[in-house]
Amino acid sequence: MGKSIANLKRRDQVLVGLRISGDLSHAQIARIVGMSEDSVRVAIHRALKRVRQTLEDER
Repeated sequence: MGKSIANLKRRDQVLVGLRISGDLSHAQIARIVGMSEDSVRVAIHRALKRVRQTLEDER
């Protein structure tokens, strides 16, 4: 999974890291990075979708 996350844009790596490793809410992440909560939610959703697709493609 590390390789698939490394393929993400730096911003998406940070957002996913804050969400998963930091165990932060979308609202908390939004305040930290200066984005709207909805933008954070969509960006994380799309980034994780790309990670899942990469992992499936590697099978």
